[in-house]
Amino acid sequence: MARNLWNLGQDENAAAIFRAIIEGKSESEWSVRASYFLGKVYQGGGKTQKAIKEFSFLISNFSESDYAQDAAWRIGWLLYLEKKFSKAEKRFRANFERNPEGLMAEANLYWLGKTIEMKGKNVQAGKIYRELHDRFPFRYYGIRARARLVEMAAATQKNSEKSETWNLITSSPNKDTRPARPLLSNESNHRLNRAMDMLEMGLSENALYELKQVEPNVRKNFSGTIWLADLYNRAEGYTEAYRIMELYHKYKTKKHETELPVRFWNLYYPKAFGETILDQSRKQGVDPFWIRSVIRQESLFDHRSMSSAGAR
Repeated sequence: MARNLWNLGQDENAAAIFRAIIEGKSESEWSVRASYFLGKVYQGGGKTQKAIKEFSFLISNFSESDYAQDAAWRIGWLLYLEKKFSKAEKRFRANFERNPEGLMAEANLYWLGKTIEMKGKNVQAGKIYRELHDRFPFRYYGIRARARLVEMAAATQKNSEKSETWNLITSSPNKDTRPARPLLSNESNHRLNRAMDMLEMGLSENALYELKQVEPNVRKNFSGTIWLADLYNRAEGYTEAYRIMELYHKYKTKKHETELPVRFWNLYYPKAFGETILDQSRKQGVDPFWIRSVIRQESLFDHRSMSSAGAR
């Protein structure tokens, strides 16, 4: 109820309910959530000091919670917005050192770099961005850090390296060969051959149907996952490819995801509609990373998808 009231703009009523939950269930998970969302209510309402106080309470009392890690990052973010860069730097650095493999690790590193950059220490900021990209090369902030390094190099060397930014989207530094075809039953091999023929003819939907029939017979180890995801992406079945890759991604866990090769990430973040995205980004002056991330988040590149409100 409190979150619904907050979404409806009734901040005071929402805050009153969140406070009641905190007071009545001081040791429960509900109290953790209520404290976090109360801080967000204050943050959204421009009550920065109240937000910081609530987030600090959450960190002090529930330090192991994922909500506490997010709250710690938000304190740094609020200090950054108020241009209190020295305090923001201290907060982001402490957050990262406390949880270098945590939920908000890459966010803390990125904004630590941004904060240091705002203080005019570009060399130090560049080292932070480099560390971030090395640690999390295929996560959002890792990619943004790489793009920021390119921008900083272009500004200091006075020669355009913008094409390198485009290359982050349109090409891969390493071109992996496709994995070997797994052992399949006669029926699955027959369906796979039909799928390949249909791909050659441009009949993506028909190929996708056949591949779905093959999937149950494919082992979901690394090579099987990559092989099937590659075929799904070629058949414009980006949702299906994401589904099986996300299962493997979760299996690896965030701590070990850097062990995954470039081949995996190229399929996990497919180059769908690449030329269209680049063309529109140039025409509209919009970051192509942003366009691609919105499409992936909203529809996983499925041009047939429709929201509950009927939007395509």
